[in-house]
Amino acid sequence: MKLTHRHRSTLSGLNMTPMIDIVFLLIIFFMTVSQITKNVSAEVRLPEVGEAEDIDLPEPLEIAILRDGEIRLDGAPSSNDAVVAWINASASKSKVAPKQLEIRLRIDRECDSQNVNAVFASLGEAGVERVFSSVLKRH
Repeated sequence: MKLTHRHRSTLSGLNMTPMIDIVFLLIIFFMTVSQITKNVSAEVRLPEVGEAEDIDLPEPLEIAILRDGEIRLDGAPSSNDAVVAWINASASKSKVAPKQLEIRLRIDRECDSQNVNAVFASLGEAGVERVFSSVLKRH
């Protein structure tokens, strides 16, 4: 008895389900974004203020913490105890509050973190709010 072979189609049907899912996600995304942009573009009337006087802020002060833990205030060797007095003297000399002073810290990469934490504690005690740290970008 001879059996006939049925030929199956080598082309299977194209599954459209993932494509439909993507289309629906795109529709939802664009509908959401269009709602957000409408809210952002709302007109807001801002309050008017008078003339502001120019405030001359002092130059940033520099504190360097060397590898061995030595502290230098604007290049002069000092101790951690003198940081608060130095901040207060700089603030009174510039006629601003200590929180308006800008401090730039330069910390040696091999310095003990205890020394750095002690300086940060002194800056917090003095009321300094603006502290920036310098880093070296490696290539």
